This record gives sequence, structure tokens and C-alpha cells, in this order.
Amino acid sequence: MAQLVTLRREDCGPCLQIGVNQAQQAKIDAGLLSTVLAGNYGELSEELQEVVKFTESIASA
Repeated sequence: MAQLVTLRREDCGPCLQIGVNQAQQAKIDAGLLSTVLAGNYGELSEELQEVVKFTESIASA
């Protein structure tokens, strides 16, 4: 999750595609991937929202 949030934030299309491919190979739920890629973080579980908040705080530092 942290990798996808960072790549999405950095707006690196090719890098983000690699991250998505890796997530798909790891059998991450497609709905979860769609939610993260759309930036709909409020739809994530509380635990994943914490990951997103932490990742965003580090990426913005």
C-alpha cells in the first residue's frame, strides 16, 4: 500500500504501473487496488488508512 501511495503521489506513471503489476502478482484484491489508485482512502480499513497517513507524512517531509 505504501509503495502505491508514494508512486501515485510522485506522479510517475511507468513506476506506478510497475507497482500495480507487482501488487497484482502478489494477488492484492483488485477492488483494493482501485480504491488506492483512485485516492479514495476513506474507503480503506482503519489500519490501511493509518498506513496511508504515515506514508503521506513521510512523502511530504
